[in-house]
Amino acid sequence: MSIRGKTIVFTGRVSKPRHEFQALVEEHGGIAGSDVSRATDYLVVGDKPGSKLAKATLLGIKIISEPGFLDLLKESKEDYEVPATPEELKEFENHTLTITCAYCGHKYKQWDTLPNYETCPFCAMDPSPLCPHCSHIPTFVTDFSLYHCMLCGTWFKAPFSIRARKTKHLHYWHEAKQTSTEVVKKCFCGASIKLSFLEIEEDRKKYEEAPSLEGKRRREDQELKEARKKEEEYKQAETDVLKKLAALSQEELLKLSSSVNSI
Repeated sequence: MSIRGKTIVFTGRVSKPRHEFQALVEEHGGIAGSDVSRATDYLVVGDKPGSKLAKATLLGIKIISEPGFLDLLKESKEDYEVPATPEELKEFENHTLTITCAYCGHKYKQWDTLPNYETCPFCAMDPSPLCPHCSHIPTFVTDFSLYHCMLCGTWFKAPFSIRARKTKHLHYWHEAKQTSTEVVKKCFCGASIKLSFLEIEEDRKKYEEAPSLEGKRRREDQELKEARKKEEEYKQAETDVLKKLAALSQEELLKLSSSVNSI
């Protein structure tokens, strides 16, 4: 019998640290629970069980010993190693999508129930995408599955990254209409904004200055790090000197003092 999808809870003292058994449950496709509830399928009981045993008994949950749990793992492994039939493989194929990565252009497959970020597994390992224009750290806008640079205003696609600051909605001005005095921009959500030509010039200036501003910020951060490092090295050297002085005998201190005074 497979434990795939089954919730298993432990109580009492078992032969290994509990987190190791919980890891085994997850490796075999099960769910390692922390407390007994109606969703629990098995309660594994060790020495000196706690209140979970009484609760599981009242709820009618199946109670097994540690050897019984290990037998379940063995049966689950045997079930897991049975190869899929051609019919099952065809059914799996029906529930997969072939997607082109928007970042590198390669095609990859994923389950149709997963969110589509148009990012292949290799590009998804990119730890921190940066704005292609000014290299500033962007915000990932979940409504549009796009990145937005708050410094220069650039919208772009890149691998989804959990390190990026995430927000649900920032206006994405996909449509613009120009008159003799102003430009009207419209977002997908229906919101609109009117910009005079002076404001557009200010936005253009901000866009052009963004790379130099980001470069200046990075240089200042690097200078600050180097200054802090030098300060820490100075403090460490001072500490080392004080330790050496503390280890000297009174006679050695007198000799050192006389040699300093003679300089």
